[in-house]
This record gives sequence, C-alpha cells and structure tokens, in this order.
Amino acid sequence: DETVQCGLLYCSLKHPPKYIAISYTWGDVSDKRNILMLTKKYSLSLGKEEYICTAVSVTATLYDALNALRSDQEDVLVWIDGLSINQADTDKRTRQVRLMTEIYRNASKVAIWLGPEADNSDIALHLLQ
Repeated sequence: DETVQCGLLYCSLKHPPKYIAISYTWGDVSDKRNILMLTKKYSLSLGKEEYICTAVSVTATLYDALNALRSDQEDVLVWIDGLSINQADTDKRTRQVRLMTEIYRNASKVAIWLGPEADNSDIALHLLQ
C-alpha cells in the first residue's frame, strides 16, 4: 500500500462541488495509521502561499476506507466526519453534527465502509447487488 495523501478543501454547503460523503465504523480508536495531509498556508517570510505536508493520525478503519475509495486516474473528493469535524471542540462539534443531514443529502454519492472483506462478506455483498 502506498501512503494515503489528502488535501483539505473548504467549501460552502450552498454550492458544494461533487463529493462522496463517507460513513464508516470508527473501530478501535487506538489502532492508528498516518495519512499525509496537504494544507495551504500563507508564509509571511515568503510573502506568498505555500503548501505544507503533515502526517495526520487517523483510525485504521478510516485509513482502509480511504484506500478503498482512492483512484489512480483522478482525485476523489470525500467528506469525512473524523477530519471535517473538530472533534476536540464540543461546541463546534455540536454545530457541525447538526449539518450532517445536509452534508449527506448534498453528496453526489454516499459510501459506507464496514471494514475489509472477512468471513465470506463478499458473498453477502454480491447478493445485495
């Protein structure tokens, strides 16, 4: 597996781009993986914007979900509660959680990640198709 690389994009809910909203099991929160997060910051010393790449720790289930959604041909725009919602700030988290219905409704697709294939789960998914 290659390292998952992401960028952060701030968008309005009034005119959002096409995105996939992902619903996933959080799993064991102590089981972590690193993804690379590209962020844009303004550098006063350079007088221009620069991109900074930072390792961000996420749950193994989120890492697996991102791996499952990635594409070699194009960027995939995904809304992820674990990265989009400030989990440490209770007031902000409460306000942001109230928007989740709208976020899922506006998504071009909703992906559900229950975990990697196990115990013949591929058979169950085949039956659902």
